[in-house]
Amino acid sequence: MGAIVADLGSGTVGMVLDGVSVTPTVTDVPNSTDKLVLYTPPTPLTPISNHIAGLVYAGTTNYWIFTVITNVSVASGTALPSNQADPNARGFHVKVVQSATARPGANGGNNAASAEAQLAGTPANVAIAGPEADGSYILTNIINWSSRRVPGQTGAEIGNFQPSMGGPADDPIPGLPGTGLTGTTGRDNVAAEIFAYLDLPAGYQKFGVNGDDGWKVQIGTPGQTNGTVLFTIDRGAGAQDIPFAFITPAAGLYPVRLVWYQGGGDGNLEFFTYGPNNTKITVNDRNNPNAVKAYYQIITVSSLQFTSVTVSAGSVLVSWTGNGVLQEASNLTGNQTDWSDVQGNPSSPFTVTPGATAQKFYRLRPTQ
Repeated sequence: MGAIVADLGSGTVGMVLDGVSVTPTVTDVPNSTDKLVLYTPPTPLTPISNHIAGLVYAGTTNYWIFTVITNVSVASGTALPSNQADPNARGFHVKVVQSATARPGANGGNNAASAEAQLAGTPANVAIAGPEADGSYILTNIINWSSRRVPGQTGAEIGNFQPSMGGPADDPIPGLPGTGLTGTTGRDNVAAEIFAYLDLPAGYQKFGVNGDDGWKVQIGTPGQTNGTVLFTIDRGAGAQDIPFAFITPAAGLYPVRLVWYQGGGDGNLEFFTYGPNNTKITVNDRNNPNAVKAYYQIITVSSLQFTSVTVSAGSVLVSWTGNGVLQEASNLTGNQTDWSDVQGNPSSPFTVTPGATAQKFYRLRPTQ
């Protein structure tokens, strides 16, 4: 929770939460004399609970009431270590489908279940397949789509991120218009699966989607429909910011699957987080150091392993597979500082001459 105080000068500011004094952080608002006052509770507040907060300054306390938005706790063990992220795979794995007829189902087909059915093949897909082996697209930047940028469509920018607001221009929706579709049909009856491993810290995560029509966000890899749902809304309506939140038990890479769908008329999709003072930051924005990083691919642990240790001509040959770095340690005390990269970053096999050095231990780590 937080607030902005105008022209605080050298004065002090405090906060209260539900009648208890708390200590906020106070930082300068860029290009302003204002101060940003923020407080993060040590444990997340209960979803849908009501609270009274107060800002204390200049001898007065100004109160407001707020309700905690719905949030979901992600199960322990979901995350992978951040060092398994493939640095050459920043971005999203995207599957787009389009039909020549409307999706069947409730709300005129504008619901998550109908979108999942469309992604699975019903109705038949006419979207242009992407260049990847599975017909998908790899997008290495942000998700900022507009049906008005699909070839054959026109209109102004949609949403939060556009040049008139100091942001990037909208992107077309990949794969559209589908085969045989012209005019307004080239933008209609679309569903998409946007997947990435998101590198997140432990704790409270506040994300947002600006979309038309609806969407679902869940834990899962491409095609995995049974993961924990972080947020879902069935709607056939125009572009709107809708925030959602979830709790991550540990830092690491979380597989997140965003399913979006568009019926008729305009359609758009933006995927972002809320930063300080609720600043909206697109996921995977390479120009913003505060942006959450997205990876469409990771370094799998199974491909990085020792395969053999053999003795030949008085030397020991250590062999391994996978893209990794060989590390060594002289003693094991349980600290990460025990380990260091082997000089020269040798490739497999690596030769060790017994007796030439003190005892050595070896391990492999994924390439950063």
